[in-house]
Amino acid sequence: MLTHRASNLAIWATGFGQLIFYAAYWYAALWLINDGLDWVYDALDDAPVLYMRCVVLSAGVFFGLSGFAIAAKWLLVGRWKAETFPIWGWRYYRFWIVKTLVRSAPVVLFRGSPLYSLYLRLLGARLGSRTVVECRAVPVCTDLIAIGDNSILRKDSTILGFRAQAGYIHTGPVNIGNNAFVGVGSTLDIDTRMGDGAQLGHASSLHRGQAVPAGERWHGSP
Repeated sequence: MLTHRASNLAIWATGFGQLIFYAAYWYAALWLINDGLDWVYDALDDAPVLYMRCVVLSAGVFFGLSGFAIAAKWLLVGRWKAETFPIWGWRYYRFWIVKTLVRSAPVVLFRGSPLYSLYLRLLGARLGSRTVVECRAVPVCTDLIAIGDNSILRKDSTILGFRAQAGYIHTGPVNIGNNAFVGVGSTLDIDTRMGDGAQLGHASSLHRGQAVPAGERWHGSP
């Protein structure tokens, strides 16, 4: 098995970079929100204007933070591809920033809605029509995720597009066909596939390299 042990310098350098990112991101976000609230409070004596400014500020924060996450993904990573890279390095640092941003975007609150599906598509995921994604954790390596028409991924299911193992991040594809079903609390590892009409029961998992043939129903951890 491929293993990697990062140096103390790499760990401390990456950790310091994460601290700087958190400080800069939240400082900028809170500064913008504070200025926005000052703009709203300037209209306290005019109810219609106050209402409209509240709507504009809320929409600006919602779409601004969500759009920033999308832009950061394309600028820092581009398209995800199947690869392996060590944890606690420059490549991992960019991976971590993107993971943090895409999961903290306000649109994540709308899991299972068409708006959330649009968000995943803008991040690079290939989603069919009338697909419902209620995954607990936002898929990170979205370009490696493909889900067909009329498929449903229930709440607390997991399709990340990556796995951490022995000091490395491994990324790989997850392909789900048309009219497929993934049950509550189920997990699909990288390099897995579900055919058209396939079903994976609740609290089940597909391990790396496994596939559910079209029309079959699997349950448990096959």
